[in-house]
Amino acid sequence: MKALYTILILMTVISCKKDQIQYNITGTVKNEITNSKISQVKLQFYQTELNANVLNPNFVFLGTTTTNSNGEYSFSFDRKKIDKFKITVEHDEYYPIEDLFSSSELSSENENNFSYELESLSWVKIRLKNNFVQMNKSLNFHKYNVQECEECCVNGNLAIPYTIPDTTFICPVIGDVYFRYTYGVVIGNSATSSSTDSVLCIPFDTTSIFIQY
Repeated sequence: MKALYTILILMTVISCKKDQIQYNITGTVKNEITNSKISQVKLQFYQTELNANVLNPNFVFLGTTTTNSNGEYSFSFDRKKIDKFKITVEHDEYYPIEDLFSSSELSSENENNFSYELESLSWVKIRLKNNFVQMNKSLNFHKYNVQECEECCVNGNLAIPYTIPDTTFICPVIGDVYFRYTYGVVIGNSATSSSTDSVLCIPFDTTSIFIQY
């Protein structure tokens, strides 16, 4: 009788585990500019949970996975009462992404596909050198087409006074796109002719611009 009772308990436990409902997450990660698939991207999964209908606002770490050689990934976890779900997407050579959505956007019946496009890290190193220093002589340097990523340089004008005859600064940008700029000398309130140029930003590397005036 005792043995039969033990068997029934085991069958109940196994049945509960077998009936556990899961969320299945799949997707691909690629380069936003070139559309090439990215391997070895780390994806981490988090959720906020409801316990006895009380929300814990802190994200609970669920696990991590990485993309394969085709940029594909998959991840599964047991369904619970959750409020929000978060995925972070990271790679050493790309700008990271954080994706946040509600539990209503997840399906336990079908695969949930979340694919991502990452922007490659790149930098532009700009050196501005005044070869003929004189009072009231300045340089206007204007940056265009700088992408709107959180860490990227912002578009806009930079005025370099004669008191700074040699300056260098680095702009974080996105690889495989053109960095366009205009520059012109200003003496007093009079601007001389300006020049416009551009360089293709090398992914995962620094592209240099040297302007002498």
